Amino acid sequence: PEGLLLRLSPDDAARRVRAMLPATPLFSMTFRYAAGCALMMGVRGSRRQPLWVQRIRGAEQLSALADKSEHPLMREAARSCLSDYLDLTALEEVLTGIREGGIEVRELHLDTPSPMALPMRRAAEAKLMYEYDNIPTSAIQAAQQALDTQQQPGIQPSADELAAQTRRTRLPEDAEQLHALLMREGDLAAGDLDVPIDWLTALADAGRALYIEPGLWIAAEQAEQYAAALNGREREAREAVVRRLLRCRGGQDAASLSQRYLLPESDAQTVLDTLAQQGRAVECGGTYYHEQVWRQAQRQTLTARRSAVITREPERFAQLLAEGLRRSGAPAEQALAALDSLCGQAYPLKTWETQLLPARVSSYQPRLLDELLARGEFCWTLVGDALRFTRVADVDWDAPAPDTPDLDADERTLLTALTRRGASFAGALSGLLPGKSPLDVLLRLAHRGLVRCDSLTPLRIEEDVLSDGRTEGRRLARARANALSAGRWELARPAKALTPEEALERAFDACPLLCRDTITGLPWAQAVELLRVWEYTGRARRGYFVRGLPGMQFVRAGDYDRVRRLLDEPDQPALWLPAADPAQPYGRLLEHEPGRAFTRSTGTAVCLAGGRTVATLEKSGETLRIFDHDRAPQALSALAREFRSDHILTGRDRLCIKTYPDRAVPLLEKSGFARVMLDFVLYH
Repeated sequence: PEGLLLRLSPDDAARRVRAMLPATPLFSMTFRYAAGCALMMGVRGSRRQPLWVQRIRGAEQLSALADKSEHPLMREAARSCLSDYLDLTALEEVLTGIREGGIEVRELHLDTPSPMALPMRRAAEAKLMYEYDNIPTSAIQAAQQALDTQQQPGIQPSADELAAQTRRTRLPEDAEQLHALLMREGDLAAGDLDVPIDWLTALADAGRALYIEPGLWIAAEQAEQYAAALNGREREAREAVVRRLLRCRGGQDAASLSQRYLLPESDAQTVLDTLAQQGRAVECGGTYYHEQVWRQAQRQTLTARRSAVITREPERFAQLLAEGLRRSGAPAEQALAALDSLCGQAYPLKTWETQLLPARVSSYQPRLLDELLARGEFCWTLVGDALRFTRVADVDWDAPAPDTPDLDADERTLLTALTRRGASFAGALSGLLPGKSPLDVLLRLAHRGLVRCDSLTPLRIEEDVLSDGRTEGRRLARARANALSAGRWELARPAKALTPEEALERAFDACPLLCRDTITGLPWAQAVELLRVWEYTGRARRGYFVRGLPGMQFVRAGDYDRVRRLLDEPDQPALWLPAADPAQPYGRLLEHEPGRAFTRSTGTAVCLAGGRTVATLEKSGETLRIFDHDRAPQALSALAREFRSDHILTGRDRLCIKTYPDRAVPLLEKSGFARVMLDFVLYH
């Protein structure tokens, strides 16, 4: 399944493997080997038993022992699997690296099998070949029950916080206080409290305490309640006794109740289940806790989580945003990831293809964007002159057509034709407008957000050729012909209205750290109402992560380890990006550092290293400013590399720097710039 590795928790991986182990062919074979070593397979004279006999006897023994995990053969088989065949330590290290972002996961969907799939095929064949044992249903059910985790209300408190709720801070100082404790906390067993036996004896002699059959001391006033509870006459009395035990002595299970009160385990389990159904107890991992203890531990755990957050400097937030800018993989994969991360944001087409996408895609070409549109994964809509991309899965195809009374005759003709015919090439619509080209009409409709094409070629031609005021000629005729055959036009459907939960997920996708200034697509007041619930249920973590961002700050629980790692890392290599890029927070979300201010214009590029502004390239590359001379060699080396990779200042065959600091001269020469008169030039 997609995203499988990202959903696996390193904290839970070992338990899941152990729970799934009895239902695997590996365990069946290992169990048979263990049984053979223990001489449980029998002998046939001086020869060993045939393999088919060993398989049958191994399956029979495994069926008999499937629910007895403590049997020596079961323990030896599990030990052999976990220590000789599997490497749980490496599994946890890999999953931890994935969760923290140190290991990147790329999912490839290929049309032909990959050579790397050959071991998986052989493993599947081996599984089918050696899956001869009929695994008992009870073993599979036991494994499934071990894997199923109960959905508890709110987050699961830590074990330390649960223990702290019933940890005693002071002991009784005399017999009178001990009696008050018995009245408040119920029965007292040997070893529960470190108090002199003389106090209990004195209370018993005075008729204020009793020693009853299970070996418990109780207050004399509660004798009738305990008699009814332990004799099974009153269900309410037994539930009250058990509930008080959970409140004052901590978590219990059926075995501990049975041992304390000498009850059958089935009766003890019934009482615990009843309290859980009534909401007076909470079950976690087979242990039951008093509802108040659980809630208080939850609150303390939330407080501890918030306190554990270390506030970092503003540049760490810039480092966090810049880290997600570049991804490994082929350019097509990078383009898909870039478009997915920028969905819903509106920018002019030129900004998309000269700044945003080149900054994220190595050697970006316009055909990459057209291929994504042709595959039907994304579609575009014009909002005035700004272009916005939407996932096709988010389009509301059942939305009614908008009411457009102010269309002229040609526009209404083409809009009606697209409504009846569906998606059509522009050339097929030529006959509807005798003597006229439908291209100009379609572009007017597109700018009003009524139609769109599965290619951006018409918009590029409009911007580069049709709008330059040139007269009809060979170049213009060729451009019109290309635009007419570039792709199919269709009605522009609006996007579906997202639920608040979906909008919040999209906001986290756009920025992993949400606060009042970074939230998008949802009012902050409405987001806070959801985030408050998300924090309580463990879906989000709250804290003051970055100094300089306002108010409450939240991180999605699945992103917490990665965000924490990136905020804690002291440094990152130099990275150049357009100043107006949404991944560049200075001047928008963060204030400029003193002495390092710049303009967020389309002709400015910024170099960030460790989240700090190291250098800028302004006036379309003519002016170089360096703020950190210690990092200047790293910044200029990155500038040469990223210009030649078309990440910044795309579409040029050379970069000419006319204004620069004197100290940068030897560094420019070392980075590959050629001295031409007084300028420094870097050729593509």
